[in-house]
Amino acid sequence: VRADLAAGTTRAIAELGSRVYGTTTFDATSLLVAVADGRVLRVGTDGMSMGDFATLAGPVTSLVRDPFLGVVYVSFADGTVSALGLDGTVTGTLAPAGRPGRVAYSPDGALYYLRTGFAAGVTVERIELPASL
Repeated sequence: VRADLAAGTTRAIAELGSRVYGTTTFDATSLLVAVADGRVLRVGTDGMSMGDFATLAGPVTSLVRDPFLGVVYVSFADGTVSALGLDGTVTGTLAPAGRPGRVAYSPDGALYYLRTGFAAGVTVERIELPASL
């Protein structure tokens, strides 16, 4: 949905046909949306374009894009984090041990991995990013 806050209106920009597991901005005119069947779609905010960006092997818990390098980080239900290049291919894998969580990018050049869970509580792990993937 595209929201016009000044006018107080919304407009649908895409019908995905599948449950959404994660989203992130890709550029000034598009979003990346991870859906239940393992695809990551690139959806134009103008409502005129949508296409496959990547197909992933496991259930996604979150997506985030490094605004400086363009790398997309994807967290999976098994607790791993993979990096995707601008063409959607996996360029590397980071492996925080333990349970599922969500990734957040920090302008200090690191990822933060928020491990979730009611019984175990929430922990935050700082992941130093490699110089290249």
